[in-house]
Amino acid sequence: MLTVFARLAWAHDWNTAREATATFQTLPGATFVVYTAQPSANAALASVGVEMK
Repeated sequence: MLTVFARLAWAHDWNTAREATATFQTLPGATFVVYTAQPSANAALASVGVEMK
């Protein structure tokens, strides 16, 4: 039995801000902000395959 399949997915991220605020619990007042790489607001994933059982 031969099965052919295809998948397509799309994602849209409304909030692309990539910052996180961190605080040490044992050291009050030592708050800092971490900025990461900003990804694209839109992303797509496509795959095609064949399966033989």
